[in-house]
Amino acid sequence: MCLNLPKKLCCEDPTLALLETLISPVAVAVCRMEVALTPNDVAKREMDYYLSILQETWSKFEETNAWWQSHQVVEKIPCMAQVVGALLGLCHLVVGWSVTLGH
Repeated sequence: MCLNLPKKLCCEDPTLALLETLISPVAVAVCRMEVALTPNDVAKREMDYYLSILQETWSKFEETNAWWQSHQVVEKIPCMAQVVGALLGLCHLVVGWSVTLGH
């Protein structure tokens, strides 16, 4: 006689438990901290970083697109970089549309 009883789970999310055995505890803590951020928190953090950039490091107008796609920018303010990339892609489609993407 075989009883097909459901297996008792050792944790709430077995996939997450497996992942935690594969990566360092520090990385797991960072991931959990970032998951706890709301979209508002992410936007505020990126805006604070963007506003703290020194004027000496601003890109020239001709280098705006390259600056927004640079590794440093994409790493520090990924959401803003995606939005600006989309807006810069649209700029040539709209005649007479003036956009300033800088300080």
